Amino acid sequence: MPSVRVIDAIELHFSKNANRVASVVVGPRREGWFNSEAFVALMEAFNPLEQGGFSVYGEENFKTALLKLNWPDAGGLTSKIPDLVGYSADTNAPPVFILEAKLVFDHDADRGLAAIQALSAQLKNARTIVPGVPVIGVVYAARSPLPGDVTSFFRKLSLIMETELSTSEGFDWVAGQPVHIIPGLSNISPGFKGWNCHSSVGIGARVAR
Repeated sequence: MPSVRVIDAIELHFSKNANRVASVVVGPRREGWFNSEAFVALMEAFNPLEQGGFSVYGEENFKTALLKLNWPDAGGLTSKIPDLVGYSADTNAPPVFILEAKLVFDHDADRGLAAIQALSAQLKNARTIVPGVPVIGVVYAARSPLPGDVTSFFRKLSLIMETELSTSEGFDWVAGQPVHIIPGLSNISPGFKGWNCHSSVGIGARVAR
């Protein structure tokens, strides 16, 4: 299933660049950076000309994306802009997947709930527009700048995701994995000369058709 390959590639990319991730997490305007890096991860990992391959892009609304594919929408708000869209080499085929993502911090529980509720609305809109296409909801879960245990935070986020992106509505965990630590990103210091800070970053993704 493409969702497993997509999330595996993104997680591996962040794991390989753990120090950079730890640095960005303590800085400003971080959510957009995660989406940009997910784009890089997928473009480096997959070739649209190979069997099962695809390319990826974002910053285009659904209407524009579907026009490129000569694929009709089935309703929904086509003026909305998804974070990432997967394209096959066939210009007369539906998208390979739609991906929406949110970054949530452990010190802002209200923001976490609101972000996942917004994610749910985005994915439901995507399912209305392109029924049958996998829609992937990704949550990047972060703790910074202080070190600490993220177990309860990850568990809480997982429960919220299971509620807002429920099995009864067709959602499941990608590869059966709730929110979990990205390898190499547990209490890691970016090594700033003037700031002794630490970051832990996890990932969890729900998918539906």
